[in-house]
Amino acid sequence: MFAKDPYSKDITWGAVPDPTLTRVVYLRRHENPVGYSLVLWDMQTEQALWQLDKDTTKFIEPVWSSDGKQLAVVAMNDEADNYDRFNLYIVHRDGQAQQWVNIKGYYPNVNYGRLKWSPDGRYIAFTLKGDGYPLLILDTNQKEVLDYCVSGGASHSNVIWSPDSTQLILPKQSEPFIVIDIGHNTAAQIVQDTNYRPVGWLVYSPESNSMQTP
Repeated sequence: MFAKDPYSKDITWGAVPDPTLTRVVYLRRHENPVGYSLVLWDMQTEQALWQLDKDTTKFIEPVWSSDGKQLAVVAMNDEADNYDRFNLYIVHRDGQAQQWVNIKGYYPNVNYGRLKWSPDGRYIAFTLKGDGYPLLILDTNQKEVLDYCVSGGASHSNVIWSPDSTQLILPKQSEPFIVIDIGHNTAAQIVQDTNYRPVGWLVYSPESNSMQTP
């Protein structure tokens, strides 16, 4: 039930369980009309808690917040809607869902991307495959879209959040990487040796009074 469909080359993800392994989101294939629905499934009661009948949810993998309480889901542009849609849904683990924001103006006629929650569950970084598309940071508390005028193309897909969720790194191979400071509303390029790429943040440990890697 949770495996990738062998008849579709467009699906980019399989099943995505929550951290407690009591919820899973997956794609359900249907024949009439041919397409896919995204389903949030309760593994304990063996019931569907929420379903989104949008075939284009197959392009971007849904992502759970670190505490497993919320799920971010994207429905992409679609021919049936004249490609005039690019919606984000925030889904609570109990199945309550909200069409949170429409960001179609930023991403016309594109597919494939990546979502990444901040550790505190407040922000979602959103990057798309391809050059020239902006990195967007979605503030789920204020329901705002933050645009730092920074490209979030394919080479920027693996964003790295700081442990306190106030900054993030956009690695870019063979080019300066970018650090965004949300609290100060700034973005800066950091020159690096092209043989190395950032992989994480140092974390301050009060117990040992020293810096440790995450």
